[in-house]
Amino acid sequence: MTNRPMLNRLRAIEQALRDPTVTVTAGLLAKALGVNRRTIQRDLDTLRDDHGAPIRYDAARRSLVLEDEGWTLRPVRLTGTELLALALGAQLAAEYRGTPIGPAIARVFDKLRETLHEPVDLDPGALTEQVSFFGGAVRPVDEQIWLATARALREGRRLRIEYRAPGYPQASTATLDPVHLACRLGDWYLIAWRVDGSKPGERVYALSRVQSATPLTERAEHHAFDHDGDAANRFGRFIPGLNGSADKALLVKVRFAPKVADFVLERVWHSKQRVQRHRDGSATLTLPIPGFDEALAWVLRWGATAEVLGPPELRARATEEAKAMASAYGAKA
Repeated sequence: MTNRPMLNRLRAIEQALRDPTVTVTAGLLAKALGVNRRTIQRDLDTLRDDHGAPIRYDAARRSLVLEDEGWTLRPVRLTGTELLALALGAQLAAEYRGTPIGPAIARVFDKLRETLHEPVDLDPGALTEQVSFFGGAVRPVDEQIWLATARALREGRRLRIEYRAPGYPQASTATLDPVHLACRLGDWYLIAWRVDGSKPGERVYALSRVQSATPLTERAEHHAFDHDGDAANRFGRFIPGLNGSADKALLVKVRFAPKVADFVLERVWHSKQRVQRHRDGSATLTLPIPGFDEALAWVLRWGATAEVLGPPELRARATEEAKAMASAYGAKA
């Protein structure tokens, strides 16, 4: 018999202890369940200490037995809502194509189903008829690159990558101390400390642009990642806190036309945003956006329904972009 998950072993041991025709010893259990005696002894200790199993040795039968036949191993029970949430989580993770996360969570769901006391007929695939997730356009990531990066992080090893930066025709080599893997709007990024080159320091690499990733034997130095700061300052795909960028957050002030004001204000764009409604139905939204490019891209997505009121440099850039767009379409600026 092949090795079983721990919960399955505990249930198999309970069943054996209840059968008066079966001789139960650690050695026989180990052979039947495909594990060693030490594992079975730990399982027996778990049943006694954590689950209150009244296990004793019956010298007459030369077997372990249950002193109280009324005792039972409490089964793992999940509510329908919990099962639904688990299945939907597997489907949501599968949207992040190019990584093993989606298939791995699906396997976790299958394993959990196997350990439940009663059969579970909930199929994550069948949920697509009722609920669906679409994360928008994402940049595919090679699964082996994702795995190599995650392994270097987990084992605390340096990582050598071949990376093609935007606007460059060829890839270049970089040696990194990996710090954190981040998924932003479906795209994966590696936050790392570059240790080679003329300007070592913190960098952010889009995993979709990594052409190869090789964990090295050399140990990586530890570089802390500010999780709280990341959560507080997160905006779009921007990852704050690197190279002092969190200190350069722009206090962006935008007035939205009445036809989009409600749509804009239905969302929480930033934990520190402020809203001012106007009598004509328009609204002014003020919020810090870490990163000039991120702020400009967000404002431009609203087109003519949004007017940048500040800061002046962002208004000037938005004006330049609007003129360039008008020229591209053959209109007079």
